[in-house]
Amino acid sequence: MTSQLLQAPNHDGIGLDLDLLHAGLWLAPNAATFGLMAPVTAAVIRRFSPQVTLMAGAFVMGVA
Repeated sequence: MTSQLLQAPNHDGIGLDLDLLHAGLWLAPNAATFGLMAPVTAAVIRRFSPQVTLMAGAFVMGVA
């Protein structure tokens, strides 16, 4: 979910019409997860390879 979608007007039936603060609060857990997973990703890259990490990430995203 992007900030543009969260802040878009609701009259089109697409946006959620949130202000900047609430849109940021909705996106905060995603940013925290990225921050927490960065060291894990670095360890996986060191252990295996960037190619294996990329393929595993693509697989997980495809399943999700």
